[in-house]
Parts: sequence; C-alpha cells; structure tokens
Amino acid sequence: MDLKNAAEFDHVVTRVLTVLAEAFPKPIDLDFEEIGLADGPAYVQKDFDSVETEHAAKHEFAARCVSFLMSEGYISGTPHPSWARYVLLTSQGLELINATPNSLLPATYS
Repeated sequence: MDLKNAAEFDHVVTRVLTVLAEAFPKPIDLDFEEIGLADGPAYVQKDFDSVETEHAAKHEFAARCVSFLMSEGYISGTPHPSWARYVLLTSQGLELINATPNSLLPATYS
C-alpha cells in the first residue's frame, strides 16, 4: 500500500528531528513557519479575530506529524492544532537518529 502523504511526512519528520537535535537538550516551541515547513503564518489577527491563512493546512499537517512522533515516544511536548510547545527528543528519538549521547549508553557505566 502506498501512503499518499508519505513523502511530505518524511520531509516534516526529518526537519523536526533535525531542529530538535540541534537544540538538544533544550525543549523548544515548534513554529512551522520559522523552521521552514510553511511559507507563512497559520493565522493572522484581523479585526480582533484570528483568521486562518492559506498556509494553515501546512501548519496543521506538520502538527499532526509531530503528534504522531509524540504518540510513538520519539519526542515529548504539548501538541496544538498548528504548532507544538516545549518539544524535546526522548531517548527513543535520540536512538532513532543515532545521536544518543555517550552518557546515556549503558557501556559508559560498565
């Protein structure tokens, strides 16, 4: 079975994990426009209301990818419909990207 969104999922996940690895161990808020996954903001203020932009779908897709990574235990944080807060790689996520620090390897303490 060919997954329709697999290529875009791979792009989002690779970018998110790269950004998190660069920030590790600092938790960060994921702004998908800021990290290059959307061309503009998901929402803008107009007459005291928040109005969805044409970029909202990209933000929402990226947020769903991040939610999946959270549910699978690769990252931790707080998901929102178009962004994520306080996101951090877990030990499982570090292992996935072959970036586990030596201090987290059992052999270090043998």
